[in-house]
Amino acid sequence: MAEQLNRMYEDLNPPHQLPLFGALRPLADSKPTACVELADARHFTGEIEDYADIIITSPPYLNRYDYSRIYSLELCLAFCKDFNELKQVRHSLLRSHIESREPPTNDVKHPALIEVLDNLKGQNLNNPRIPVMIKGYFEDMNLAIKELYKVCQPGARVALVIGNSRFHGELIPVDLLLSELAADAGFGVERIIIARYKGNSSQQMGRYGRVPVRESICIWRKNA
Repeated sequence: MAEQLNRMYEDLNPPHQLPLFGALRPLADSKPTACVELADARHFTGEIEDYADIIITSPPYLNRYDYSRIYSLELCLAFCKDFNELKQVRHSLLRSHIESREPPTNDVKHPALIEVLDNLKGQNLNNPRIPVMIKGYFEDMNLAIKELYKVCQPGARVALVIGNSRFHGELIPVDLLLSELAADAGFGVERIIIARYKGNSSQQMGRYGRVPVRESICIWRKNA
């Protein structure tokens, strides 16, 4: 444990720090304030007094994790009165899991995404809803990226941590696709930093071999 803590401490100190944004300007003399908004990142309706100049975030990965199921106990203790409410939460989440519903929009027509969906069509998938999830994920992330652009002030930067995915042997370059959606929304894509490579599930490796999957930090900038 001590060795692990020491490694974590070293990661937070130079020269291990990644220079994501360059030199940051010092805080003003006044004490910083915090504001918490409860809203859907795809349709942000809160009133914002000051636009953001830095956003650091990590949305759900396209990995079938249903967070409403993982945290169902916590949700039922404090947020959901019964299973029907829990199911409503599940169906309203960003579409990164199999329980996601058909996307209400059809705005993302990126050639790489269409190719992935075409390659999965007719395949003997372990869950037939995987293509629906993939399509819904990029539709939802497209909406969220547009909202990010709205709340950024000119010159603001976004650092988005995301992992690529692999289904039925089909590799999905999520970092590249989201960066192209960010460019369509008006961001400039400064760079994509590869943070690490992840392995695959035992089922994927047994059937299709091991292909390292990137986990990346996408750096976008709203042009002045």
